[in-house]
Amino acid sequence: VLLSWLLLALLIIPQDFWNNMYSLAAVLVILLLFWFGGMRHKSLRLDLRHIGIYPVIFACIVAFFTLFSRDRSSSLRFFMFHFTCMVAVILLVSSTNSFDRLKRIVLFALSGLLIASLYAFIQRASGLEVDELLVDITVSADTPGRVFSFFENPNSFATVLVLLLPTALAMVFICNGWLRIFSLASFAAGTAALLMTYSRGAWLGFFISIFVMILILKPKLIPPFIVLCIMAIPLLPNSIYNRILSSFNSSDTSISSRKE
Repeated sequence: VLLSWLLLALLIIPQDFWNNMYSLAAVLVILLLFWFGGMRHKSLRLDLRHIGIYPVIFACIVAFFTLFSRDRSSSLRFFMFHFTCMVAVILLVSSTNSFDRLKRIVLFALSGLLIASLYAFIQRASGLEVDELLVDITVSADTPGRVFSFFENPNSFATVLVLLLPTALAMVFICNGWLRIFSLASFAAGTAALLMTYSRGAWLGFFISIFVMILILKPKLIPPFIVLCIMAIPLLPNSIYNRILSSFNSSDTSISSRKE
C-alpha cells in the first residue's frame, strides 16, 4: 500500500517541489517497515531469487561504472537514483505475491498516468509557449509548445508515458467492468499526451512496445497492425508529420548535437 501511494506521489507531485532524496528516504522507510513485519510474519521476507537476471546485470553494470567513473561525485549522485529504484524493485517483488496486490500497484500507477495526462491537456489549452531550447523552430516551425505535465521537460514526461502506456493497455485486456474502462481511459489520455510531448524518440519507443506486445500475445495481428499504422500516416496532423520527418533532417540542431 505504501509503495502504491509513493508511486502515485512520484507521478503527480510537480518536480519543482520534489527532491530525489525524498524518494530514497521513502523506500528506505518502507524497507525498514517490511523488515520489521518480517519478524512476525514469514510471508514478509525479502525475495531476491525472483528478481530475475536482467535487473541484477543492470545493477552490476551501474555499480561497476560508478566505481570507475572519471567524475565519481556526479556518478555517485546518479547511482543514488538507481539505488532508489533497485530497492523499490526488491520491495515490489517481495511484497507482491498475489494478483490483487499487483493490481493495486498498477491501478495507482494508472491513476497517476491519468492525472498527469489530464494536466497536460490543461497545459495545452492554456496556450503553452514554444520553448526554443526544446524545439528548433527553423526546422519545426509548426510545432506548438511541448507539454511536460508535472515533470521537468517533455522528454522526461514522454519517458514515463512510454513506460506506463503498455501496462495500461495490458490492463484493458485482463480486467473487466469499471477497471477496464478506467484502464482504457488512462491509455487513451496517455497516448494523446504522448503525441503532445512531440518527443520523437518516445513515439518510436511506444510503437516498438506495442509491436512487441502484439508479437507476444497475437502474432497474427502484426500485418494488420503495420497496415493500420501506414494508413494512419495521412491522417496525422501536419505538426506531428513534420516533426517525424525532422528526425531525418541533419539541419535540426537536436539531431546534429546528438551526432556530435
